[in-house]
Amino acid sequence: MVSYPQDWSEETRGVYGHPIYWVYMPLITAPRTVRRTFFLTLGISVLAAMLAGVTVGSTTNMAAAQSLQDAVITAFDADYELTRDDPQGTLTITESIDISFSEQSRGIERAIPNTFQSNDLNLEVLRVQRDGNTEPYIVYQSNDNSVIRIGDERTFIDGRHTYEIEYKLENVIAFYEGHDELYWDINGDQWLQTFEGVSVKISSEASAASIKTVCFVGRYGENHSDCSVKQNTQSFESSTLRSLEPGETLTVVAAYDKGYFTPRSYIERHAGKLASIPFVALLLGLVRSAHTSWRTHGQDYATNGLTAPFFDRPKGLSVMQAGYVHENSLTAQHVSATIIDLAIRGHIKISERTGTFRGTKHDITLLRPIDSSLSRDEQELLRSLVGEKQGATVEIESKKHALHATFERLSSIVDDLTTQDGFYELSPVAAKRSLMPHVAGAAFGVVIGFVLAGFTSGISLVAS
Repeated sequence: MVSYPQDWSEETRGVYGHPIYWVYMPLITAPRTVRRTFFLTLGISVLAAMLAGVTVGSTTNMAAAQSLQDAVITAFDADYELTRDDPQGTLTITESIDISFSEQSRGIERAIPNTFQSNDLNLEVLRVQRDGNTEPYIVYQSNDNSVIRIGDERTFIDGRHTYEIEYKLENVIAFYEGHDELYWDINGDQWLQTFEGVSVKISSEASAASIKTVCFVGRYGENHSDCSVKQNTQSFESSTLRSLEPGETLTVVAAYDKGYFTPRSYIERHAGKLASIPFVALLLGLVRSAHTSWRTHGQDYATNGLTAPFFDRPKGLSVMQAGYVHENSLTAQHVSATIIDLAIRGHIKISERTGTFRGTKHDITLLRPIDSSLSRDEQELLRSLVGEKQGATVEIESKKHALHATFERLSSIVDDLTTQDGFYELSPVAAKRSLMPHVAGAAFGVVIGFVLAGFTSGISLVAS
């Protein structure tokens, strides 16, 4: 079924479903040390992308009300020329609207639906006049309608005036097995004003089918017969036989022989969906690949169900390495704890003294040579602090700026050591580095999703 704008009558309205926009997110396999963070990030990214797509793609079809209740439309006369400039039918429409304002007003609005049977009508405004003179106007979007706002915001008018609006629409023909059909609401059912009369003349070179042209009036869902139809050789005319109350419209249904108009091909009708297939296939493939890799590499190793507690770090593991394994990163606290540990083990001496101007100071004295009894990260830390000369003493506060570069080197050394000792299959540094292009790809996927949403017009989950 198809979703129609409110300006169409009941027979051609239905529900087509809500289009949603797919955002194509790249997926990767998570190394063991970061798999929880990765899958949480992936889930949030996909959810955000889907919500973004739904937000962009969801639409409503309620037509904007034609404003100004303090006016009466004394005549609404329309002249339609139906051609096949567009194979699905092109309407060139000239509307003459005689309106009487009882109070001052800036002008009127005319809402034109953007779609018909899920096809874009491609509105083109050709001319807007008031009382025979060109009138300023703007076109804005509201509730899946293009609204022509006519008038100058600085100019107020009252009394009787005649507006002429000329515009062009495409894709106006509905195609059936035995005939093609123009099913059209002439003035639309969203006006708040009374119409004293509505008429239309529709001309076309298409051959009228044997099916009788009909008209009816009323609000949405009504089909009163208070109207007339006069059939001519290449045209027909229809008009109301009574005034129309707010919300009532004149509707005409004209049938034409097959062959003059041409429906869109399957590819044309489903171009947006077809363009989405490679991206959807890629998305599904990446999901399958990520799941397979996770089953292979991401699950925990099987255990016997027993967990033995350790109250000290494993033998041969430095304080910095133990802290790194615990938190997957090196922190300043780990370095400070290592300095205390080296003092406890007798490699250095920490002395506290009162400074001349700036309070308490701390001196570090190297008591033992830097040798293989220390781990690589401990050796690097001592060399950076006091050098290699036994007995050398330095003020630790004077080293705070140099410790920044030392910290970067220590992080790299500890990362290498813990990976070599088998604590990681892929080190945290390498894991983060491998994730960066995929995070960038995820962000790029969100942007591409928005772009493709507009290009593909969404993917309907309900078949027409």
